[in-house]
Amino acid sequence: MIADRYIYAKLIATAGVTSLVGTRIYPVFIPQGVDYPAISYSAVYTPADNSKNEDATHDNCAFTLRLWHAEYDGASSLDVAVRAALDYVDGAGAGVTAGGVTINACEWVSSTDGLEEGNSAPGGAPYFFREALYNIREQR
Repeated sequence: MIADRYIYAKLIATAGVTSLVGTRIYPVFIPQGVDYPAISYSAVYTPADNSKNEDATHDNCAFTLRLWHAEYDGASSLDVAVRAALDYVDGAGAGVTAGGVTINACEWVSSTDGLEEGNSAPGGAPYFFREALYNIREQR
């Protein structure tokens, strides 16, 4: 269950993403004091095969990325860059590996807009985010 490491490796290796956020890509939450734009991510893992009489060889991962920006259009642009990096990746993860695990598929599911009012951008304005959901199937 290392799809999270794959996502980080894939995003950090994608120029279209790093040109927008640099290396500000974090698991679960963004540390206090970090400049925006930034990305936070989390994962929920389930067995691909619910067989109870043998070890599963694949896992499914529902992956959520929160793409943070001080401007709505910036959050949207970040979503486009992340989707270009991740959507419809298959086989060996399009050249990015993580711990010897093969990513069999990574597919975009949806994106939802949001506004974080308790976390202010410069000038006191709220931050925008785009929450993007992906399904990943990894082979162990």
